[in-house]
Amino acid sequence: MSAWEIVWPCVGILVIGLVSGFYIGQFCRNKIPIIDWGHRCFVVPNERATKVLLALLKPLGLRENFTFSPGKTNQTVLNDGTTVFVWFDESVPIELQKKNGISIVTKNPQAEALRWGKELQARGYCCVIRDDVFPPKWSNKVVVLETNALVNSVIVFRRHSLDMGGRPGLRKITSEW
Repeated sequence: MSAWEIVWPCVGILVIGLVSGFYIGQFCRNKIPIIDWGHRCFVVPNERATKVLLALLKPLGLRENFTFSPGKTNQTVLNDGTTVFVWFDESVPIELQKKNGISIVTKNPQAEALRWGKELQARGYCCVIRDDVFPPKWSNKVVVLETNALVNSVIVFRRHSLDMGGRPGLRKITSEW
């Protein structure tokens, strides 16, 4: 028996084991085998600014995946799956419109926000936990943590995207659909 007859089956078993381990890990983390790493949200002033940024990003390989409107926000998700441009309806107070954010996927957003809040306060930072930013149907699914540990940004704890329900107002703002 040659060395190749031993090596290739071992490599195949190793690859299958690594891929299976990755998906089992994702299944335990998210309860479903669809990966959701969370998002990095960047506030833009309006839809026009989003279109301009999309035009500039297009040659670099980033394009609009889809746009949706949950409540008083409008969100354009790019094709990398993690970058989101957010703009607010005019009825949202200006002090809430100037916040970028990181979205973190968790099974229990309220408990995770409370845990982070306690840890940050123990280290000398101020925190405010808000569950009133999004529509009432998401009240147990999305929690926002405002803290002075971040400048002009928030941390959003949320359930997996498939647990959030449909994407209200789903549309495409660029011409390529």
